[in-house]
Amino acid sequence: MKLKLTIPAILEDGSETEISLPAVYVVCLKCKGTGKHVNPSVDGDGLTAEDFAEDPDFAESYLCGTYDVTCERCVGKRVNLEVDFEKLTKAEFEHYKRWRDDEAAWGES
Repeated sequence: MKLKLTIPAILEDGSETEISLPAVYVVCLKCKGTGKHVNPSVDGDGLTAEDFAEDPDFAESYLCGTYDVTCERCVGKRVNLEVDFEKLTKAEFEHYKRWRDDEAAWGES
C-alpha cells in the first residue's frame, strides 16, 4: 500500500487544487511514540528541581503519569503521516516547499 499525504497547492495559472505526496509513518516526536505526554498546563512553563523538591507527592505523581494526556499531535496513535522526501519529484518538492512557507507565514501573522 502506497501512503499519500494530501496538501493544498496553487498551480501556475493561480488556480487552487490539492496534490498527493508520497508519505511514510514516523514515530511522533511530541510523545516519542508513547501516545501521551504531560498536560502542557502542568509543565508548559517549565519545571525545576525545586518544584519537585518542594512537593515530593507532586514529583511522584508527575513521574508516574498522573498528569499525562493523549498526545496532541498524534492523538494517541504514536505515529504521524509525514512526507517521504526520498520519493518526492522536483515538482512535488516545490509544491511542498511553497505550502510550508505559506503555513509558516500564516502562523506569523
